[in-house]
Amino acid sequence: MNTRIRPAAGSRKHGARCHEAWRKQWQRRQRRIARRLDKQHREPNDGLSGERPVLQGANVQCVMGERQCGTAYGGVAVMHQLVRELQLAEAIDQRLQLLKWHKPYHESDHVLNFAYNALCDGTCLEDMELRRTDEAYLDGLGARRTPDPTTAGDFCRRFEEHDVRTLMEVFDETRLKVWQRQPAEFFAEAQIDMDGTLVETGAEKMQGIDISYNGVWGYHPLVVSLANTGEVLSVVNRSGNRPSHEGAAAEADKAIAVCRRAGLLTAALPCFAPMSRPCSYCDCSKRATATRSRGTNFASRFGLGCQLSPGRDRFQSLP
Repeated sequence: MNTRIRPAAGSRKHGARCHEAWRKQWQRRQRRIARRLDKQHREPNDGLSGERPVLQGANVQCVMGERQCGTAYGGVAVMHQLVRELQLAEAIDQRLQLLKWHKPYHESDHVLNFAYNALCDGTCLEDMELRRTDEAYLDGLGARRTPDPTTAGDFCRRFEEHDVRTLMEVFDETRLKVWQRQPAEFFAEAQIDMDGTLVETGAEKMQGIDISYNGVWGYHPLVVSLANTGEVLSVVNRSGNRPSHEGAAAEADKAIAVCRRAGLLTAALPCFAPMSRPCSYCDCSKRATATRSRGTNFASRFGLGCQLSPGRDRFQSLP
């Protein structure tokens, strides 16, 4: 469905009238659809008598508008309004210093370009070319043009590990602003999920890839997410042959720290311990004890999310 990009209303009163008119129009369309789907409601010559196929076709004319243009990704404009309200672009430009000159793109332009490309079903750098040639998409973002795939790839190659960490810290700072708008029950407990996911690649010579346990060449990144909202808190890239629990303890500490700053009372996390040894001796539990002792009113609860191993038959004998 094409979505028209409309300019912002000049006044609140005008905007309220537009929203009311759109709401009534949407309700009328919903009533028409409900009548068409109602099996008890019949109209003359509706084509539902069974004498002929239902798909009869119609007199459709395709006309290109001279002033108006549409896009299937109109929600990106709304997402960019949220970015402006949270001042995310300003925070990225202030903390992330990768470009010596801005001609014309800033660091935030590149970062948001990657994010919006993914939101618009983009799966690779080349899909950015589809976005930058979409006039309605550019008008929705208020941009004359966006970075091309070659420029975006050059920006990616400028990143070091500390730059990625800096960018994730900026996201965490902005995340706290969004969480403050959550209801009171949101702050009762943070349910943090951590697990590795296999990312297959089409090459065997790329830097950092390796063969996984199932014979697939690729990466095995550690993904830390908040189950309460489904958002990703952090991603740590690893080779394909690394175990799921590697680096989980350090990322658990960082996720807990973000939840504490937001005002959440407790946190529930999985425990990546091999089944051949008790979970009380794994690195996650040691760090959980340290984190719990440092906090005054914050408690961490670790569940049993053990990694399968050949010693799983001895799991029943563990205390």
